[in-house]
This record gives sequence, C-alpha cells and structure tokens, in this order.
Amino acid sequence: MKPLKNISNGFTLVEILISLAISGIVLAGVLSIFDNSNKSYILQEDIARMQQNVRMAKYYIEKDLRMTGYGVQTLAFDGQLIKPLTFKNNTQGDSKVHNDTDTLSITYVDDDEGGCGSTPGANRSCADLPQLLLQGEKPPTSTVAEVKVYMKDHPPYSWWAEGCSCGGVDYDSPKFGFQALITSPDGSKSDIVFVTGVSAKKEGSDSTISNGPNFTALDGVTYSNKQLNTYPDGSTISFFNSNSLVNIGYYIDKKNYLRRSVAGNANKISENIEDIQIGFCGDYNGDGVINLSYDPANPDDSNDDWFDEGNLVSGELSDTDIEKIRFIRVTILGRTSREYKGGITSKRPGIEDHTAATQSDGYHRRLLSFTVQVHNFDLDN
Repeated sequence: MKPLKNISNGFTLVEILISLAISGIVLAGVLSIFDNSNKSYILQEDIARMQQNVRMAKYYIEKDLRMTGYGVQTLAFDGQLIKPLTFKNNTQGDSKVHNDTDTLSITYVDDDEGGCGSTPGANRSCADLPQLLLQGEKPPTSTVAEVKVYMKDHPPYSWWAEGCSCGGVDYDSPKFGFQALITSPDGSKSDIVFVTGVSAKKEGSDSTISNGPNFTALDGVTYSNKQLNTYPDGSTISFFNSNSLVNIGYYIDKKNYLRRSVAGNANKISENIEDIQIGFCGDYNGDGVINLSYDPANPDDSNDDWFDEGNLVSGELSDTDIEKIRFIRVTILGRTSREYKGGITSKRPGIEDHTAATQSDGYHRRLLSFTVQVHNFDLDN
C-alpha cells in the first residue's frame, strides 16, 4: 500500500486576507472614480441648466423691451396717459417679489391682437366696424358725441347701432360697453373710451355715440369715461380691442423664479434667477448728447448718462425720467440649483446699486448683461 501524499492545494488565510485588501483598495478606487464622475456630471448638468435659464430670461426680456412704448406714446386711457414703462428699484416688503431685486413693467400695443378672430361671437365682428368722424359740436362735458355720418339704413355705418362681438363677448344695444379709440386729426393724442350707446339717425339728423360717465366694465372697475367731446372736430373714432393693449411685468419671486406677468397670469420663465438689475440711459446730464460709456466701479457717476444708483432716490422712475430713456441695460444673475460643498466658494456679486453679499456659499453663478435700444420713445424728434 502506497502512503497518502499531503495535498496542500488552495490559499492560506494570509493570502486570502491580502487578496481581500487589494480588492477593497481597487473597489474603493473604482467607487471613488464613479462618485467623482457622477458628481462632475451632476455639476455640469446643473451649470448647463443655469446657463439655459439665464439665456431664456434674456430672450423674453429683450424681446419685450424692443416693443416697449409702441403705440402708446400719446395714448391715454380713462383720461390718463399710459406709461410705456414702470420700474421699481431694489424692491422691499413685497409679498411676491424677492427683496432687493428690480421689477419692470412694459406696455405696448400689439397690432396682431387688433382683430376679433374668425368666430368672435353671436354678432358681427367689432373689428369690422368702420371708422367714424367726430362732429365736434358738443361741449366737453356732454356724454353724447355727434358723428359726421348718417347711420340708419346706411351700412356699414349702421353696424355700429346693431351691436357687435369680439373675443366671444357680445355687445348689444342699449348698453354696449366695447372700447373705441378716438384720435385727434393731427395724431398728437388718442384716448381709449367705452362706447355705452349708439343712436342711428337718417339723413337730416345727427347720429350720436354715447360714452357715459362712471361706466363699470367687465373687469368690475368703474371708469370716468366721457372723453369724446374733449377732442376737436374731425377726430377719428374706431373700434379698439382691449386685448391689443399689452402690459407685461417681470419680477423674481421668493423662490428665485423669474416670472412674466401678462393679464394677471404670472408664468414662470426661468428658475434659479438670483438677481435682476436695470439701468437706463438718456440725456440725464443735460449736455444734449447720449453717451453709453459706463464705469461699473462707479455707478454713482453724476457725469454719465446712466440713470442708476445716484438718481434712484425714491426707487422709481418719474414721467420726465421715462421720456428721456433711449437705452436700457439689464443684468441677470443666475445660479445653480444647489450648493456644491468642497468645491469653489463664491458670493453673490454686487450689480448696479445692489451691493454684494457678505456671506460665501457653494453656488456656481453666471452673470449676463445686455443693452437694448428702445426705438419707440423718441418718435417725435
């Protein structure tokens, strides 16, 4: 009988422990590489979204700024001139607006909204009503204005007395309530009024349009109205679609969403917008020349043509200041959706007259500044 050999195939405990240690080191390295790659990917995605948010904010604001004041330079509503632009500097105490950010409101007439659509309502489209001429023989306090046409049995002028529809709303006799635009013969001024009645007359009698005072419109607001007879003989009267008067507001809410407010609906345009600051350029130093040069390190320079820190004592623009605007500078500050610890540290920078933050954080930021020339503020010069 042969003796059994001592077979020692396999690993010793020491070898196994060494193998486990090496495997652990390799696995830890792999996991570290994966974790760093994942963090880098998340950061890159967040930065890309931040840049997209800033560009989207610029797109909307720039587009609307170019329309600012179109059609409203001499336009009044309820006897008050319409402001093409309103502005509040470094807003404080507003329940909707992020503190220390600027807010902007833009007004213009959108010609594309002047019609009433293919199916405005039960009646003829108000947009089809022909233009009328004011007779101009009534005193300014009169609520009835005479026009230079015979409406009864004379289409299309008789359409004024038959009622009309626009945007699904029917305006019928005797209380119509649709808006009309009266413009002086030289085009120097216009007023939006409410037509509260139409009296169609045959030849030999004067047809009239009423714009009675203290008229309560569909929005529930009561207007003084009664502006027709403050205009001279030969002024034109035409239908005006209220939807064509556009007012758009921009502000940053408490959650750092940039919102674009139209007709009471404040839609989100961009997220993670930390600040918006606005400057206005015109002949504010009175030298007859508009100079776009600007030193960000000295925004309070009284010798430049930028209306900014040193001028905004009340935080708002006066009517006189608005009339001088020829260029508008907008600076948008975006940031990532979260802080990234262990990387760079930064502070919210100072922009215009909004001073920089004192505390550092881990947000990545992007600053975008652009200047828009407004073409509708100096049409008479």
